[in-house]
Amino acid sequence: MSNVRTAAVIARRDFIATVMSRTFLLFLIAPIFPLLFGLVFGSVGSDVAPRPDHLRALAITAGPETMMRIATAHERLQSGVAPASSIALEPVELLLPDEKSISALLRERDDLSALMIVAGTDATLYAEPRVLERVAPYAGLLLNEAARERTLQRLGIASIKTPQVTSVALGPPPVENKRTALVAQVAQTLLFVLTLMLAGVLLSNFIEEKGNKVIEVLAAAAPMPAVFTGKLFAMLGSSIVGVAVWGFTAAVGFVMLSDKGLVALPAPEIGWPAFLILGILYFATNYLLVGALLLGIGAQASSVRQVQTISLPVTMAQLLLYGLASAALKDTGSIAAIAAAVFPYSSPLAMIAYAAREPEIWPHVVALFWQALWVAITVSVAAGWFKRGVLKSGPSRRRSERMRRRPVVLTPPRPAS
Repeated sequence: MSNVRTAAVIARRDFIATVMSRTFLLFLIAPIFPLLFGLVFGSVGSDVAPRPDHLRALAITAGPETMMRIATAHERLQSGVAPASSIALEPVELLLPDEKSISALLRERDDLSALMIVAGTDATLYAEPRVLERVAPYAGLLLNEAARERTLQRLGIASIKTPQVTSVALGPPPVENKRTALVAQVAQTLLFVLTLMLAGVLLSNFIEEKGNKVIEVLAAAAPMPAVFTGKLFAMLGSSIVGVAVWGFTAAVGFVMLSDKGLVALPAPEIGWPAFLILGILYFATNYLLVGALLLGIGAQASSVRQVQTISLPVTMAQLLLYGLASAALKDTGSIAAIAAAVFPYSSPLAMIAYAAREPEIWPHVVALFWQALWVAITVSVAAGWFKRGVLKSGPSRRRSERMRRRPVVLTPPRPAS
């Protein structure tokens, strides 16, 4: 209990020193700048180059009789055979049907996506390359339907009845599975990015205190596992404050910009209340597991340059953990997914994906106890490593064994002369 109280005192001291500083405000507003830049550049790009993929209307230049047959074929296709083709027809007249005039017409008329000139049995379609890929199949179908209409008129047949299609549902559509897979992927990626961004600070946590000799005072006043635990939970508390601010801001922005609000979000299999609680718990355990490793590794460095040198391999190791946890996205019962859930340092990432795709609760209880056990093991090992390697205060194993094996010889005191 004394170690717990010591860790709580150190955590409270570091937490207040971090949150009450001026730089913490810059830390909170830092993610706003990339979002603002993205919105500004996105709006500028949309003004400069409107999306050509959005189909508006197909302009037709043809004779009166041909135009009437094309319009009739278009109505039939829209109502029966091809209801998904949501493009309108617009009759236009061109004085000079050359490419320059056609390009100028499509630039001036925002309601036109393409233009087709029909002359006899031939037709020419003008549009941008990406629009051509979408309009050309429908234009060919439209001309074939118009030719069929002309043949029917010559044979004296008014029209052919549109066939009726009977729909038979074979089972539930896989849309929900795709949505839960999307929720699992987004949650896992978000958990990884937040941990990668926030836990990296722990690499340089001991640099300042080792430079001004504060660590010797802490080591003399408290056990090193308590010091490591206090510093780790202090940084976890400040990170949770930042994540809470960012999450609240993102939720408010989504509600304001979305038509349906938070209802439009696909629901995970376990339900949103349990999923949010598990997300917070798995963020805490993932931060503590990775942070304990980073704190132990960074405590061995004696300068900022050494911290910068080891930051790249540490980041690569975290990417490997993310790759291992990504195996849980495809199949939650596969061997790779089970291995990712059992391995403690990738377990939070794998289990948050499991929460999005499976409704069971008991695996998360087991996983959280397993991860908490490994947090304690990692903190204990890192503190012992720091105590023996940096403070030089713990006897090595070989020296202690030699001291135990050395026989004790008692010599009688010499008589006084």
